[in-house]
Amino acid sequence: MTTAERELDQNTNFDWNRIQESGKELVPVFGPGYTGLVNLGNSCYLAATMQILFSTHSFISRYFSHQSLKLAFEMAPADPTLDINMQLTKLGHGLLSGKYSIPVAEKDVATGDVRQEGIPPRMFKSVVAAGHAEFSSMRQQDALDFFLHLLDKVERGNNMRPDLDPSRSFKFGVEEKILCSSGKVSYNKRDDCILSLNIPLQEATNKDELEAFNNQKADKGLEEDNMSTDEIVRPRVPLEACLATFSSPEQILDYYSTALKGKTTAIKTTSLTSFPDYLVLHMRKFVMEAGWVPKKLGLFRKLQSF
Repeated sequence: MTTAERELDQNTNFDWNRIQESGKELVPVFGPGYTGLVNLGNSCYLAATMQILFSTHSFISRYFSHQSLKLAFEMAPADPTLDINMQLTKLGHGLLSGKYSIPVAEKDVATGDVRQEGIPPRMFKSVVAAGHAEFSSMRQQDALDFFLHLLDKVERGNNMRPDLDPSRSFKFGVEEKILCSSGKVSYNKRDDCILSLNIPLQEATNKDELEAFNNQKADKGLEEDNMSTDEIVRPRVPLEACLATFSSPEQILDYYSTALKGKTTAIKTTSLTSFPDYLVLHMRKFVMEAGWVPKKLGLFRKLQSF
């Protein structure tokens, strides 16, 4: 294992322990909306994405509360197994009806906990991944890439009834304003469904704690690989600081100005022209180090309730 791979593995395990509420006793729950998805082999990205989407009003309304399985089957083309709307309706009813969220008779041998079987989304994966070399494989994939791919499929699957399209609830408008040194301004507008944010580590709220931790590592020659996750101190960056980087003016060097008919320096500012029902944030935790080596930033984003 290379140094980069070891660091990535350490960061992944650290985040995973936090997400899993390591050290706490969790009580299994059952009923409508509490149905799990069976892992088909490196399909965690699919399960996580679908559980989130089917917690939104737009997907619940389109594929569950206002869409029966019988009607979805009747409206499907000749082969319902190849229809994205049919398979999403089937998946939605499986996840939200509570029919499959029941405890099995046998307890988990390792933990003694009551468990549920969950549902295997094989047919759904076959349809949504059709024609895509990566998603049709058994390899690990990026959840964000899958989310964007799925929204594209959903939009095309509802092109005859755009008023029913649940992907619209994630879309918003973006405007880029570019001001060159001549004083002339140009505007670029586009639609998007994710807001990609840089993470300003310099805005961490626990700088003193970080400095003390780094000094301790240097004095004792400690390596994070040999430390427990509770001992490691990570930067804590507020979400507000990440959002501020999106709208902050950005300098563009060697910008070609049609007004000056040559290269100059310009200032770009970005803003939203509309706001979606659900705003999906993409936190850019991977950065490039010297030699174009990707590095995952080990940190916490500090979120507040609004």
